[in-house]
Amino acid sequence: MGRQGCVLPDVKIKTIVRLLASTEMQISEIAERIGCSRSVIVSINRKHSVRLYEGKRNRWKIAA
Repeated sequence: MGRQGCVLPDVKIKTIVRLLASTEMQISEIAERIGCSRSVIVSINRKHSVRLYEGKRNRWKIAA
């Protein structure tokens, strides 16, 4: 289970953005690999506009 309330260093944020952009990993898989909560991954995705879910939980497009 990931930790909540932690501040991630820039290198981990860059890793998350890279994983969102270049892999088919689910948000839960990325969260487990990084060691944080799924909500952190979702927040980073929203902030950096990497994946566009368009209301669908399991399908996305990579933002241009």
